[in-house]
Amino acid sequence: KKDKEDTASTLSVSPWAWRTGARCARPIPAGFPYLRYPLCSSYPRTLMSSLLESETRRRLIEAVQAHQAGELDAAETGYRAILVATPDQPDALHYLGMALYQKEDYPQALEHVSRARALKPDDPAIAANLGLVHQALGQIAEAEMALRSSLALEEVQPEAWYNLGLCL
Repeated sequence: KKDKEDTASTLSVSPWAWRTGARCARPIPAGFPYLRYPLCSSYPRTLMSSLLESETRRRLIEAVQAHQAGELDAAETGYRAILVATPDQPDALHYLGMALYQKEDYPQALEHVSRARALKPDDPAIAANLGLVHQALGQIAEAEMALRSSLALEEVQPEAWYNLGLCL
């Protein structure tokens, strides 16, 4: 019971949910660094979707903070270190793919985001970002499929709707 009380006191609602009045299915830890990219509004929620061991979680948060600060090389190194220990960690794969996307290494980004999508097919943020990577590679039909898949999972994603519009 003590653990539940401690955990409950460290949880909060994401800024997006607060502004829109939406309820989060999964709580977000207080003070968690939110990524701000023109990608997908549910992007930060993916960290809470899988149970992370405390060391992996700490390393992932450090990598995300570096990513958020624009330190793409440090973020990439952090994500890769996590993947050495846990090769099928979908959040690290997803974020590594997006760091590579930002570095314009689109083929490698596609490989990592695709692996994350295969591990978490019900995550709308990963599907939306997969569409973004396909779009950057000029694979418009694949981008459209990924974005439609993302929107089928969660309709309230303005960035995904915008990117889908660019595909049409």
